[in-house]
Amino acid sequence: MITLSFINSLVKRSCHFLALVGGSILMLGATIVLVSVIGRVTLNNPIAGDFEIMEILAAMAVFSFLPLLMLRQGNVAVKIVTDKLPLAYKIILDKLALGILAGLLAILAGYGAVGAYEAMLYQEQSQILGLPIWVAMAYGSLCLGLSFLASIANWTAQQE
Repeated sequence: MITLSFINSLVKRSCHFLALVGGSILMLGATIVLVSVIGRVTLNNPIAGDFEIMEILAAMAVFSFLPLLMLRQGNVAVKIVTDKLPLAYKIILDKLALGILAGLLAILAGYGAVGAYEAMLYQEQSQILGLPIWVAMAYGSLCLGLSFLASIANWTAQQE
């Protein structure tokens, strides 16, 4: 039988895995830039479309780190107004904010998936290299979906 703690554990491991993937993507991007700069300086021949590749990789890396950020509740919170409130009110406001954020993440993941599907149908490509952009869009939607699940895992952890 699948329990809530098993699902929470799976979400946590997935968040950590995606953060590792994001780090690998950043390392790949740094390597591409390094090779391109060396090629530009020494051979006057940079990697064609290197900035286009970096745009896609940077977006994918940012999306990769979002689930772990949500899991650790590392989002920016302005607590100037709530500092003087009683603890019970702070807890209620935190749960409300977490619920709203989870809802927004679910909406973004859903619409991102629709956009990725349509980009795949219409065969949208990057301008210089002709890379299919739906792959990065689908990956971003997956990461947003996992961010939603991480928010729900935090919500259930607060309930206990």
